[in-house]
Amino acid sequence: MCTFMVTQLVNKFVSEEQELLTILAEEAAEVAIECSKLIRFGGSGNQLSKEIGDLWAMVELAHKRDLISMNIIDEQIPHKWQKLKVYSNLTID
Repeated sequence: MCTFMVTQLVNKFVSEEQELLTILAEEAAEVAIECSKLIRFGGSGNQLSKEIGDLWAMVELAHKRDLISMNIIDEQIPHKWQKLKVYSNLTID
């Protein structure tokens, strides 16, 4: 079965919210893959930047659909930085 036909079948059976969340998860996985490739093979980071752009586009779309809160995301950032200060060797300014 060709990809187009599979896509058409899948789109009939999932809601827009499910599709958005699925694509968001796929984009997050692609970011993880690019991180792994940079560790293994090196490179400029251009592809990682593109994948993060794709992920961010889905984050913004999820926000526009009220699936996530940018306020909560913004509030979470300093908490993550604090954890990184304790549990990693990263310098957080």
